Amino acid sequence: MHNSKEINSFKMANMAHKTGVYTHPDLEIHETGANHPENRTRIQKILQTLQPILNGHNSVEMVTSFEKMPNNILNLAHDEQYIQRVLDTENQMTDPSSLVYLDPDTCISRGSFQSILSGIHATCQAVSDVVRGNYNNAFCIVRPPGHHATANGSMGFCVFSAISVAAKFALQQDNINKVAIIDFDVHHGNGTEDIMQHDPNVLFTSIHQRDLWPYMHHDNHGPNNNVYNFGLDELADPQEYFNIIHQHIRPLVDTWQPDLILISAGFDAHKNDPPQDTLFNDPPGRQNLMESDFNYITQQIMDMAQLHCNGRIISILEGGYNPDVLASCCLEHVQTLSRAN
Repeated sequence: MHNSKEINSFKMANMAHKTGVYTHPDLEIHETGANHPENRTRIQKILQTLQPILNGHNSVEMVTSFEKMPNNILNLAHDEQYIQRVLDTENQMTDPSSLVYLDPDTCISRGSFQSILSGIHATCQAVSDVVRGNYNNAFCIVRPPGHHATANGSMGFCVFSAISVAAKFALQQDNINKVAIIDFDVHHGNGTEDIMQHDPNVLFTSIHQRDLWPYMHHDNHGPNNNVYNFGLDELADPQEYFNIIHQHIRPLVDTWQPDLILISAGFDAHKNDPPQDTLFNDPPGRQNLMESDFNYITQQIMDMAQLHCNGRIISILEGGYNPDVLASCCLEHVQTLSRAN
């Protein structure tokens, strides 16, 4: 009988040495209004910027068609009552141009449910493909973000949690017994924590600005000792991010020994994000990170993945609200991931 590490080593020898970039046209259907910072321009700009490497880079491949996923895929992370409430809210909308706010920051339009579900399907397809060795790693260009959505509610632009569903879906795959999530969005991934703290097979770590919305930073490790939050002051030196990676997150991952690493890739800690008055609650220029700093963080996570899970990483887009900066960060993020190929 083979143990999982032996099976994983066999899979590594047969792995396609490519990075998969996952998205879907339906993601543009979700409407948020002209002045909402989370809008379709974000992914349009990313895809436009990625075109040169998607068209001429042998180790990067676009994926936009997915296998049929279970009808109850959202139930992996969300309560049925909440899922039905979102669906019912959309079905009651008679004006195709109208918006309904689920909370003060998060709205939906006609078609939002299926649009957001297509992003969930993209992330789960990425998990399936990477676990089966079709790709070394993957980046999922999905919207809206998901890491603030809790098991039973929306929050902060987030309706459903793609990364939480992906983690639960991963644990259903052969030889995936432990998953680690690393969230480097400038905001605390409170929704992911809300869902994952109850799963002893998932490690959740979040690097975020401490004194920033949603103001839920804490140092408790949850009922399963699997939650680790690392808060930074405003305008922290990028070296402080690197120190947290080296001194805290790397040892946690080494102890956890995950079979898969998931990244909540928010690029809103960039020095030039958001532009003036773009976000409802946040000032511009909250942190000092540049593209090269995100690249360094990504490379450190890749090193952890190479040591523990044959390089298997699924990175899922979260925040980032300056479209030009976001697109630049995503381009370099994909280029960094593709260096493993």
